[in-house]
Amino acid sequence: MTDPTLQLPFDQYQRYRLVADILEDLRVDGERLAVLDVGGRTELLRKFLPNDDVFLVDVEESEAPGLVLGDGSRLPFADGAVDAVVCFDTLEHVPPPRRDAFLDEVLRVARRWTVVAGPYDTEGVADAELLLEDFLHGKMGVEHRYLAEHKQNGLPSYEGSITRLRAGGAEVASIGHANLQRWLALMCAELYMDRDPQLRALAAKYYEFYNATLYASDHSAPVYRHALVAAKEGAGLPSTERLLGPPVAPSGVFEPVRGLLDQLMGYDVDREVVQAEWQRLERVNADLHLDLEGHRETLAIVRQENEVQRQVIDDLRERAIEILGNEDLLEEELENRAIELERERLEGERQAAELRGDLEAHQKSLEELDALLTREREESQVVAQTLRVDLEAHQEFVARLKKREEDQRARIEELDGQIALHEARGSELERGLAEQVSANEQLQASIEQLNAALQGALAKVEAKDHELAALQADREALSAERDGLVQLLHEANVTLGEKQGSLDKVRAELTNQRRTIDALQRALGDRWGNLLRALGVK
Repeated sequence: MTDPTLQLPFDQYQRYRLVADILEDLRVDGERLAVLDVGGRTELLRKFLPNDDVFLVDVEESEAPGLVLGDGSRLPFADGAVDAVVCFDTLEHVPPPRRDAFLDEVLRVARRWTVVAGPYDTEGVADAELLLEDFLHGKMGVEHRYLAEHKQNGLPSYEGSITRLRAGGAEVASIGHANLQRWLALMCAELYMDRDPQLRALAAKYYEFYNATLYASDHSAPVYRHALVAAKEGAGLPSTERLLGPPVAPSGVFEPVRGLLDQLMGYDVDREVVQAEWQRLERVNADLHLDLEGHRETLAIVRQENEVQRQVIDDLRERAIEILGNEDLLEEELENRAIELERERLEGERQAAELRGDLEAHQKSLEELDALLTREREESQVVAQTLRVDLEAHQEFVARLKKREEDQRARIEELDGQIALHEARGSELERGLAEQVSANEQLQASIEQLNAALQGALAKVEAKDHELAALQADREALSAERDGLVQLLHEANVTLGEKQGSLDKVRAELTNQRRTIDALQRALGDRWGNLLRALGVK
């Protein structure tokens, strides 16, 4: 079963593996130890010491079970409460005025051992951290909280810390680890890969390779980290030779690492190109969303206008129906009125005919009377006078008949005027109806134009959707290409694993080749110098 701690970031593995191995070297006959981890809110030490009782204290809260909140310079524990007190890269985060109190407290609570591991103010450490900080800021645009605290507080004094522990009555041994140049290069790679979620799986394999292959030999001077081990009351001290192998990496082991880093650099270049393209796609996508929102707003406006137009059309239809209904009533009224007028006209003609008949009869009577007068003029003045009276009466009657005829004619003319007025009104209604029909046709044409514009807008939206789908396909192609790169890296790691079997043989050969150590170290220094230049570290 693979050790899960091997996939921890190499810097974490270094510090915890070193301290765990120190305690393993110091324990007697596999005894179970009580260990206090000061600053241990991550509870990682429990993974490295699963068979010991590990207690935790920290100034910050976490979900770690059994965590006690407390300050390392004022620990809430009795003297000699545990077998060992340990701390990992903690002292540099303690403000300088409290560091002596911190060392006194961890020494007080420990019954046998105190291990204070972390970076000290030794040769090159502060400069390496500045280079790492420049890399993080310049390459990745980020600030590192813990590096900032290192700079703010200043790194602890190496000699001063040893002196303080010895002043507490302890013997002190120092074990260095993490070659400084290698630590800087690996930290740059670690933080770079940790930034990108797509590289984290690869990073875990990278860490596993270092932790399993290079950790034991990674302690050639100068080093980044020292573990100061203080032993009380005659307790034993650890030995570097028992804990670590020779400070020389196995031959050829850095070639695959160099290849991996070269691929990371290539990935970095590709990543900048892809990132620029991805940002462009995001901008295009944002523009498409804006266009889509604009189309949606336009569509909503068009739909609202269509609804208004429909309402207007419905009102016009109701009005047209009402007008058509009124027209039918008017036509019926006109027909009835025409029938009535025709009936009155016929009655007038009949009465006129009767009057004309009466007039003709009276004229005939007058003629007869005139003839009779002519014949009988001479008969009698009384008869003549009677005839005159009758004539006047007849003349008056005739005048009345003429007046009645004139009245009938005026009535007929009035009826003809009313008929003409109704006909004109009907023509006006027909013109209004024609105009309304024309307006309806224009509205229908406007609606069709709006629908055409809407179809055009929807077609543009569909075109944008197709373009977005094409962009998504490009993104998937890029993702597939990235997966291919990851597969290549995996194959490189498999190759490294296959070469692992030859490492023991190489170590045996190294025993007979001590005379070439200096030359190998110079070659390694040149290689790491090239690696630093490849990573852009100055």
